Amino acid sequence: MSLKKKKENSYAINEYDNDPREIHRRKFERRKRKKALLITFVIFALFLTGLYYNSDYCTLQTITITGNKYVSTATIRNAINLETTDIRVLVSKNTLNSEITALPGVASVKIKKNIIEGLVLEIEEDEIIAFSKDSGTYKLIYADGSIGDLLDDTMISKIQTFPCCSNFGEDLEAFATKYAKISKTIRSQFSDISYSDEDGDPGKITITTSDGRTINVRLRDMVDQLNSYNNLISENPDKTYFDFIGNNIYMK
Repeated sequence: MSLKKKKENSYAINEYDNDPREIHRRKFERRKRKKALLITFVIFALFLTGLYYNSDYCTLQTITITGNKYVSTATIRNAINLETTDIRVLVSKNTLNSEITALPGVASVKIKKNIIEGLVLEIEEDEIIAFSKDSGTYKLIYADGSIGDLLDDTMISKIQTFPCCSNFGEDLEAFATKYAKISKTIRSQFSDISYSDEDGDPGKITITTSDGRTINVRLRDMVDQLNSYNNLISENPDKTYFDFIGNNIYMK
């Protein structure tokens, strides 16, 4: 008797479980619970996001610039146009890299941004190959031919080891572009470089070397004219004057 009742009960349960209406109800309840959990999770995530973006942790907090000596910190800050209150995740490293490396005198930049350090910009400056002084304003000429302003007066004494260019005025940019193309072994011998753009002798550049020699070249032709300079002084060590202007090189 008991076995028969057990079989009947088992049959009744299985039949109930297979009822399409009951199956549908259970599926509906499961979906309802999952939906409620999802909504709760989304609300909680939005709550945490709101807390984060309303706190100082989402902002840059600090902007640190290191490695720059001749390119001023103010110049870099103006280029990136960021404040410590700007949201960190919205600051693009690619954009920062483009803005900073476009500055004269910046060879490369390493960018770090995180909650602990804030925004850190590690600057690698380009090589200085000459400087210009005009009406009390100092400009630096870099190895890529770019020109930048020297804004820190305390650095004036440190640039005196580089060749000093004078009287170039508006032609300084054209000179810098060509000067950067001259071999470093030749440039390293120069001390002073002066420019005279007179009607009778336009574009004349006079160069004084560190060993006392004088060189005359033409601005438009200076790269080609100076290519042979090292060979000339090697073959003519007693000569102290070299004039490349004209069809022939004049030496004395």
